[in-house]
Amino acid sequence: MLPLALIFGTTVLAHSAFNGTRLTISLNALHLGSSPLVVGMMMSLFALLPMLLGVSAGRLVDRIGLRLPLLASIAIVTVSIALPALVPGVMSLYFAAAGVGTGFMLFHIGVQHAVGEGSAVQDRKVNFGCSRSPSRSRTSSGRRSRAWRSTSSGTRRPSCCLRACRSRRRC
Repeated sequence: MLPLALIFGTTVLAHSAFNGTRLTISLNALHLGSSPLVVGMMMSLFALLPMLLGVSAGRLVDRIGLRLPLLASIAIVTVSIALPALVPGVMSLYFAAAGVGTGFMLFHIGVQHAVGEGSAVQDRKVNFGCSRSPSRSRTSSGRRSRAWRSTSSGTRRPSCCLRACRSRRRC
């Protein structure tokens, strides 16, 4: 079982990657000349596959345990973040949006499973509340810094930066 402090720390990194990728993909799509309709379709892919696969993913985590889904989610998000930097183009942005959304959903289900499994019954309410705190604190400060990086250095560099931040998470 993973310690809850480690889980909460990785939640900050995963949430940062998720929010940073949403911003970077939309800016990258606009930079490539995509219409607002195309950008909106890309943004909807962050939620479409997680919506369709969420219940099945939860059952999978309950059935096979925590390790494999968390490793798979890390791999999916890492590849999805790297894809637009390695293969620039609108199609890679579509795959990145779907991959990051699905990978983050799988990660989040795994975290919720770990918090529930690793907490005593009387501590679950507090631990579930604490598991959301890292995401909330990262949301407010992270968006401003990512927006500044994207406007000051273009759209390709934040993709590489997010990829580098994401790879450190496995250490």
